[in-house]
Amino acid sequence: MKEEYRRALVEVEAILKNTDDELVKKIPEKFMNYVRDNKANDYSFVVDENKGLLEQDISEETKAILSLIYRDYFCDENERQELIRLEKEEQIREEEEKRKKYNPDELFKKEEKTDTVVEPEIKQEDTVALVKYENLKWYQKIYQKILKIFKIK
Repeated sequence: MKEEYRRALVEVEAILKNTDDELVKKIPEKFMNYVRDNKANDYSFVVDENKGLLEQDISEETKAILSLIYRDYFCDENERQELIRLEKEEQIREEEEKRKKYNPDELFKKEEKTDTVVEPEIKQEDTVALVKYENLKWYQKIYQKILKIFKIK
């Protein structure tokens, strides 16, 4: 399990401890055990009681878990159906955006040729000549050094 998710479970548990007991009782014990068993042991989170839930410094994963808890356990049936519908619409919209961006139908189509020819702009750049570098053998290197000492070319 990812460490970010385990830390989010710590934040969720801390927030639920500061939530009304009547709401917490609506959450199944199995889910609460899951949170306790899988939370990170090396991370702590303290709820700032002077701030509201929206003002707390919590991760995106925590927000997602809390929204699922709200949807599945706290709200009534009509609101739950509305939230599920909105969630599905959001998923469809994201898939459509991805499909437009990475359109598989257009991926392998060849570009249409046009009658107009656009000549590329030619930039003049400094040319750099390649220097031939020879790996000399050890005795050739010594010979070259001796020639340099006596300034013989």
